[in-house]
Amino acid sequence: QILSDLAFADGLLPWRTEGALPSDRISKGYAKALRARIALFAGGYSLNQDGAMVRPTNYLDYYAIAKKETAEIMSRRDQHTLNPSYRAVFKDAICAHMYEPNGEIIFEISMRKQGAKTGSKLGYDNGPRLTAGATGNAFIKMLPTYFYMFDSTDDRRDVTIAPYKITTGTLERVPQTVGDWYDGKFRRDWVTNTTYDVYTAQNLGLNFPLMRFSDVLLMYAEAENEINGPAGALAALNEVRTRAHASTVTPGSKPAMFDAIVKERALEFGGE
Repeated sequence: QILSDLAFADGLLPWRTEGALPSDRISKGYAKALRARIALFAGGYSLNQDGAMVRPTNYLDYYAIAKKETAEIMSRRDQHTLNPSYRAVFKDAICAHMYEPNGEIIFEISMRKQGAKTGSKLGYDNGPRLTAGATGNAFIKMLPTYFYMFDSTDDRRDVTIAPYKITTGTLERVPQTVGDWYDGKFRRDWVTNTTYDVYTAQNLGLNFPLMRFSDVLLMYAEAENEINGPAGALAALNEVRTRAHASTVTPGSKPAMFDAIVKERALEFGGE
């Protein structure tokens, strides 16, 4: 029913730049991307009560839906494509309270106020700790093993992982040992909007991204690999890696490609 509803919504919604509403509202691109995500879940494995991992006999029908929807989004690069800079998605868009101009962020939950009920705890409950402690809970730590999953040239590592604390009053970055590395995509020292006191605020108004174009590329790669094998999935997978300045990969079998996509999702979406 959800897949049917989203297909119906697709016919009613405009593309990102075609509607009168701001681009953080639900658009045709998000309806398609969400339909693809749900189709992949529906066609994937699940745990039965008898302990067996199974997927439906018509699972390829669901993968075909995911491939169709993601391919249609990928064909509209005027609406959605990767930002050339991975860092800019978070530093110059989300943390700066600005729209991401390339449509990479296909949908985000809008957090427009500073109040406790209408704001956002992103950058307070997570992100680097303030030295004052009370104004930066920094609940999430990043493991060194995750740090070393990245290529040394991969831009995503130093965006996703923040190995420092922040000095209250000056926002000076104080390096920390490996037991005190934090998730870094939502950090108060990147907030430039003067509406928010970055030294004391608990609600920094940072939007939460639910769908990015890189997710569309990796969902397409997963569906294409399952239906036809790895050859047609390589370009989408390596587009994500190339943007991040990570080395390209060439998995030669379905299982190898699937494993590569699983790892890529860990690298691309850490902290999200």
